Amino acid sequence: MTWSILARDEHGHFGVAIASRFFAVGALCVHSRRGVGALSTQALMNPLYGPAGIEALGSGYSAADTLSTLLAADEGRDQRQALMASPNSPTHGHPKFPQAAPSDYDPSAWMAKRAAASLSL
Repeated sequence: MTWSILARDEHGHFGVAIASRFFAVGALCVHSRRGVGALSTQALMNPLYGPAGIEALGSGYSAADTLSTLLAADEGRDQRQALMASPNSPTHGHPKFPQAAPSDYDPSAWMAKRAAASLSL
């Protein structure tokens, strides 16, 4: 199991932490640039989200728009989890949906949705 938390403080500084049973998970999952944004991708992570996401955030796109664009172009999006924050927009996340979920399963109640304007888990 892998957990990520992403936060932005009142000064616009970003922080990302990730914990997993996989060795050196942070080397490919966590991406950030001072003053631009931060993101974490996990599950069957896509390492291309990092450079493309940071570039889009740097061009002024919101976290929601950036993540939507990345997901739309990714055929494996249903197997991904991602969290993203920019300096001036709320954090945004995308959960991986289990293939055989019970009918009452609501991923929005937890995974990548424990979010406030400046925090996502």
